[in-house]
Amino acid sequence: MNQADKFGMLYRLLNAPIFPYPYPHCYIENVFNPEWYEQLLKHFPSENLFSKLSVQTTDYRTERYNFRLIEDSLHEFTDESRSVWIELMNWMNSRDFMLELFKKFQIQISQRMRREQGDQYANNYNIYTEILMALDKTRYSLGPHTDASSKLVTLLLYFAEDDSKKHLGTSIYIPKQRDLYQLHSPHLDEKYFDLVQTLEYKPNSALMFVVSGNSFHGVKTITEEKPKRQLIQYQIMYREPANR
Repeated sequence: MNQADKFGMLYRLLNAPIFPYPYPHCYIENVFNPEWYEQLLKHFPSENLFSKLSVQTTDYRTERYNFRLIEDSLHEFTDESRSVWIELMNWMNSRDFMLELFKKFQIQISQRMRREQGDQYANNYNIYTEILMALDKTRYSLGPHTDASSKLVTLLLYFAEDDSKKHLGTSIYIPKQRDLYQLHSPHLDEKYFDLVQTLEYKPNSALMFVVSGNSFHGVKTITEEKPKRQLIQYQIMYREPANR
């Protein structure tokens, strides 16, 4: 992974248009340079590695395996695979990468924080990153929800092998109760929502959005016997000020 790979990725993420409705989000194609994507896809962990390393970090159903992308979690990888993922992990955890994505959405993040915490906290952040690798299996589903209040920006990087499973993308919803604003909502029933758009699960694509009380998104139930929906979930997180 060279500098052109790193900054090519950042170039495409930062120059993607922000769609404001129903909440600020971007859908990006060709996130990685093609050769780099092929390397990442080649070295994406197998299901048996996910089952060994998986930790339940949320109330996801058991059909999702996920583990934190940290150096300690890569001990069962081959040397070549470990090297590939450490390079990506170090780049995405870098201050340069995090701050550039944060700045892309800074206006929208400030608006959210001002609404929820008042002007004095609108620009007071202690931010850090968290990266999860995920594999979703048959019967996995994710009802409309907004994400945890400690999250500011979510980036979902899709590692599809081909275009045959585009329907396994992430769906964007609006509540039938249009003024519903609920940070850290539980996974809710689709019957209370209108589907706006399903952003396709395609090779080398990504969904990125600002987490807020109306960032309702989810995944329709997977019915294929071997769906192999594999992705990386990158978060910009924040800690509330200690003196609050």
